[in-house]
Amino acid sequence: MSRMPRPDCTITGVMGDARKLVNRVDRQVDPLAEDTKRTVKDIGKVFRNLDNRVEGVTASLDKTLSSARGLFSEDSPLVVELQNTLKEISAMSRSIRELADYLEQHPETLIRGKKKPVGNQQ
Repeated sequence: MSRMPRPDCTITGVMGDARKLVNRVDRQVDPLAEDTKRTVKDIGKVFRNLDNRVEGVTASLDKTLSSARGLFSEDSPLVVELQNTLKEISAMSRSIRELADYLEQHPETLIRGKKKPVGNQQ
């Protein structure tokens, strides 16, 4: 006849295994959280640097546009293209700032992704 283990031994074993698992997960989550924080800081630095460079390019293009306006008519293809380019660069710069701000406020997005709006669940 086989002997059944005592119920408290089984529960104790399960609890011990659960404790080991929680400890293992804790040891892995903390470094991951720190890595995520560092990554968000680095991304913020990259975006700020990029934003500064874009501002420099925008200033140069603005000067070029001013010079072109003095040489060409307001509706010439070159002036129109320069105006369109300035608008696109300004929009890009704004988007970069918004993304950097969003990631600073929601760093978990790098791991989970952006949450879907409540009405668009599929």
